[in-house]
Amino acid sequence: MTATATATRPTSEDFASFDRWCERRIKALNNPLKETQRRRRGHNFYPPQALRRKVPPLYGTEEVKAADKTVWIHYFGWSNADWYITEVDWKTGRAFGYADLGLGCGEWGYIDLIELEAVNAGPFGSCPERDKWWEPRRFADIDR
Repeated sequence: MTATATATRPTSEDFASFDRWCERRIKALNNPLKETQRRRRGHNFYPPQALRRKVPPLYGTEEVKAADKTVWIHYFGWSNADWYITEVDWKTGRAFGYADLGLGCGEWGYIDLIELEAVNAGPFGSCPERDKWWEPRRFADIDR
């Protein structure tokens, strides 16, 4: 005896469901802000959407003196390394802020958040983390 499978024609709902799945997948693939070490950190590297909307875009505070710039996000890492973020382009992951790698000679410049998120260094393979309890404040008011 031979078993025959009956094929059913896909319905419009099947196609709509597949289209939604494809849209979500394309969106995920086109998102440069991937979390490669979420499990190690125990929390998200990138801030929540509510905070992202408040951070000025790149060059958004260009006319503001460094001491008066608002630091919206703080990342920290091994050996007292700190990154203070004042502007971000969330589409590319490029940020502007102050970075001090723990040597006491920090400087203002561009920071690639995608590269920072992927760092796996330090004596125990530690990775930079976002300070979840950081409250935005003027750069001059930070105790460094």
